[in-house]
This record gives sequence, C-alpha cells and structure tokens, in this order.
Amino acid sequence: MIRRLAFAISDRCNASCDMCCFECSPKGERHLETGLIKNVLDEASNIDGISAVGFTGGEPFLYYDQILDCSRYAHDLGLDVQINTNGFWGSEIDAGVLKDAGVSRICFSTGRFHRKFVSPETLKKAITAAKEAGIKVYLNVMELSELDEYDVVSKFLFPEIKDITVERHLVAPVGKAAKDLAPKNFVCATDSEKARCDFAGDVELSFDGNYYMCCSVFSRETKRLCLGNAKEVRLSDLSKKILSDDYLYVMLSRGLSWYVKLAVELGFAIPDKVCSPCQLCNMVFENKEFIEKIRDDVEREAQKLRLQRILGR
Repeated sequence: MIRRLAFAISDRCNASCDMCCFECSPKGERHLETGLIKNVLDEASNIDGISAVGFTGGEPFLYYDQILDCSRYAHDLGLDVQINTNGFWGSEIDAGVLKDAGVSRICFSTGRFHRKFVSPETLKKAITAAKEAGIKVYLNVMELSELDEYDVVSKFLFPEIKDITVERHLVAPVGKAAKDLAPKNFVCATDSEKARCDFAGDVELSFDGNYYMCCSVFSRETKRLCLGNAKEVRLSDLSKKILSDDYLYVMLSRGLSWYVKLAVELGFAIPDKVCSPCQLCNMVFENKEFIEKIRDDVEREAQKLRLQRILGR
C-alpha cells in the first residue's frame, strides 16, 4: 500500500513565506535526527513496493551535510531519491556531488512569495546546475486566485524551464496562508459532492517525529491522518493502521462524497466548492460532533466493505 516515503526534515527555512502551509521560517527548531532517518530508510528498503524517498522541509539544503549523507544512504539501499527545495543555494552547491550521492530528481518551488527570499537569477543558477549535473528537474509554481504566476515565472526563467516539467499548485488556506491571506486569494473549484481522496501510497515522516498518511498540506491539521510517532510505530505497520481505521477505510473505498452526503442529510454545513479534496477531508474529520454522530454508520459501512472484499465482490 505504501509506495513512497517523504521526510520533512525540519521546519527551518531561509524564507518565511506568507503562504507556507507548515509555517516554516529561519526560527524553526524542529529537526529529524540522522539516526532516525536511517533507521526508517532501513525499514523502507525491506518493504515491497517502496522504491522512492524524498527529502523536503522547511528548506532541506540548510542541512546540506545531513541531506548528502542520507541521500547516499538511501541510494545504497536501492531507493530513488528526490529533494524539494526553493533553490536559495543557486550555484553554490556542487550539484554533481548530489548526483554522485544518488539524487536523481530535484523539485524546485517558486512563486510571488518565494521571490521575496530567492531571486529569479538565483533560482536559474540552481536549476541550471542541477540540469548540467544530469539530475531530473521539476518546478512547482504556487498560484493564487489570479492564476498569473505561471506566466510571470516563465518570463523570469525562460529558457531554463523550456525542457522541464512545470506544475501549477494552488495555494491552500492552511497554516500561515490561512492566517495571513484573505479568502479571495484562494481558488475553490473542487465540487464537494464529487471529491475523492487522492491518496496514492505516500507517507510522510514529519519534523515533529510523527508519520502522516499523506503529504497533503492539511495533514498536520487533520489529526486522524497522524499514524503515530516514528520512535513507537514501525513503518511496516502503517498500512495496517490505515486500513484498520474505519473512517479512513470508508474514505478510501467510497470517497469523501460518502461523508458529504451524510453531512448534508444530518444538517451539517458543507460548502459546495472547496480548494481541494484535502481541505474537505480536514473539514470532515476535524468536525468532532459530526464524526461522533456518524460513528455507527461508519462502522456498518466499513464492515460491509471488508466483507465484500473477502468475498471478492
């Protein structure tokens, strides 16, 4: 069930972006120890289906020596390695050393908030260095409601980005963004009645030491998605924990729309449109009154689904 593993190694970042879902900043103090990361990597290498790991933050390259060490360790275990960064390092880091350490992909993030801390010229240098080292490069562009950031970034970074994968990601109302940005800045285009969880087997070990069921920006604010502390729970047990949770099992099987229908029938307010299925997941599972009220319904549905699975229906 688990296919990819991400390590958010710290909440420390060179930037303090107004849209940061995890509220990272230069003042961040939470940090995963190298020993713990390597222990989890050992576990991951022995689980069928896990072939790739990622390192993110915060800004992981603030811990360059640790990232280099852990990337090399993961690569030696046969795991593919990706690093997410804002590219603040420009050409100061030898990307060839990263390539030799087993880093096969680097995903850069940018947008109007990032530019306050990382200039386009600096980002260009980082992208160029990675490409010249033979590392596959991706770029995530963070968009607000104007949806104009891709055009702005394209002008800044062309021609460096003409042959790389660029994806647009909507800023979500979570973390610092929920506190500092007005509602008009967010795009809510997902139909609540048709929303489905996009879980694809990703699990994250966060800088708080806990495993989360997915890499969603809402994961830390949705308590049910917390699967336990890495010092107490084995990675190999996480799939069982997910599938044994009736609420999660029903969500993965029936979709979030199953919960939306129940909420409407019971008179709970659910917006017609949300920013993403992840936001809807947070709304549903963080409503304690609703979750308690539907407990019997969820248990019955989960039991029915498990029986159907056993019978092959």
